[in-house]
Amino acid sequence: MTDFLLQKVFTPPPAERQMFCTRTKWLAISRVEKVKAALLASLDEPPTLEALAVIAGVNPHHLSRTFTQVEGITLTAWLRRQRIEQAAVLLASGSCNVSEAALEVGYQSLSHFSRAFMEEKGVPPSRWTSHSASSAG
Repeated sequence: MTDFLLQKVFTPPPAERQMFCTRTKWLAISRVEKVKAALLASLDEPPTLEALAVIAGVNPHHLSRTFTQVEGITLTAWLRRQRIEQAAVLLASGSCNVSEAALEVGYQSLSHFSRAFMEEKGVPPSRWTSHSASSAG
């Protein structure tokens, strides 16, 4: 009896079961990649969760859960991070001032942008150019 129990506990699942999990993971990753591409294409005016769900071919709630499982952060947090990264690039290049960078990545409120930038980067956007220059040098 002990041998039977040990064999059941320590024997890997059948190959077809692993195949199903791998396929499910692949589909989830594929859906998330489609959503990320759609968001990156329009950071300044991202599609709604419902529109993203249509792109992914799932319902909005399922997309939200799947995105968090695959990326490890929520869709909203990922979008915020991408917006701030893009703004940081614009600021560091000198092609935009803080207000222009905020508008370019979809923030209508300079105070919301500054708060989000500070939380993501640890420095205010007004100091990002000098901070990134000192970090590079």
